[in-house]
Amino acid sequence: MQSGDLLESKISKLSILSLAHACNDWYAVIIMILLPFLVADGTIGIGQGASLVTAFTVTSFLVQPLFGYLIDKKNNQWLYYFGTLFMALPLSLMGIVRSFPFLVLLASLAGIGNAMFHPFGSAKVSEMSSQKKGLYQAVFIALGNCGWAVTGLMLTPIIEKFGLNVTPYFILPALFSTVLILFTIPLPEPLSVEKNVTPTIQPLWLVLRPKLLNLSTIVFVTSLWSASFFGFISFLPLYIQHEKIAAATGNYFLMTMSISSAIGVIFGGYISDIIGRKVVIVLSMLAACPLYYFFLHSNSPEQYIFLALGSAFLFASFSALIVVTQEAIRQNVALAAGLVLGFANGLGGVWIGLFGIVADHKGLPFVIHALVWLPLLAGVLALGIKDREYIEDSEFAKSDKPLSAVKS
Repeated sequence: MQSGDLLESKISKLSILSLAHACNDWYAVIIMILLPFLVADGTIGIGQGASLVTAFTVTSFLVQPLFGYLIDKKNNQWLYYFGTLFMALPLSLMGIVRSFPFLVLLASLAGIGNAMFHPFGSAKVSEMSSQKKGLYQAVFIALGNCGWAVTGLMLTPIIEKFGLNVTPYFILPALFSTVLILFTIPLPEPLSVEKNVTPTIQPLWLVLRPKLLNLSTIVFVTSLWSASFFGFISFLPLYIQHEKIAAATGNYFLMTMSISSAIGVIFGGYISDIIGRKVVIVLSMLAACPLYYFFLHSNSPEQYIFLALGSAFLFASFSALIVVTQEAIRQNVALAAGLVLGFANGLGGVWIGLFGIVADHKGLPFVIHALVWLPLLAGVLALGIKDREYIEDSEFAKSDKPLSAVKS
């Protein structure tokens, strides 16, 4: 295959994987969209609604490393192909179910489907290129962001018009996505970033132990990143209400964060392929902190500029965090994706929950201003990340020799 045809094939596969990611993440926020309607018709209370979100979050995020580990092993990659459909089916039933225990079961099953999808999708994207892993990963992430960003705009008017009984039709995009990837991305050989590196089938602990300190640092940094960005998304509308600012302003702020984060992740992924992952992670985190600070202490229209720049810089580090983890355990790239996309983001959700408790005692202004400093803490801790593997991968890509030969 000529180089032009090979590049076209890679771009085609990347586009399909990214569109599938957009479809998957479109489903990932459906529970949040349904909650006001389920509460309004008396099916559940507010506290029960929070339990549904918790059930989805726990199964979605915290079990992703396990599915990543299973996908890295031969004959378990089918999990990816049916992950979105497995998530969509229980979600499409939530509008016609009136039993709270059954709703919790459906939310938990949907989270498992979400966990099935992400590790392989991210790993397959990294497998496509040895020199553009950051950029490819960033495109994959950006399309996912677009998916969850438009869910509410699409579904809320539909539910308002037709009621909760319309939810069974929500399974249709998942059916289309599943057929698309089944026919365009055939079941591959066992995953590996480098084709002559055989995926390991060692016990999970033996896989993680040699790089445990480095992986723990990356996961903790990612959890702080997640708590900062998604904490802002969670608490900003409440803060705006507290400050008696027009509700429409909150929608504009969230839209600004969504658009700028998609731009930032692509730019950060591209730059990380050139100057290295660690540099991008550290500098983007450190830059986000003062930008968010100025956002809170300025007036419109400057507020939008600082918020857009802060969100872009913060999200610029995300693809680099995924790739540096995959480069640390190259024989288990799906497991690495599960650690960052799943477990670390789940831990970030725990931090957000703790900030919620703090908000009850100290108030929303205290929490919003505290979130500003999380990127600074993450940037300082990121100095401890070892990105030696990035250099080795670059040498490997240029030499086409076994990694042991490059080291020697």
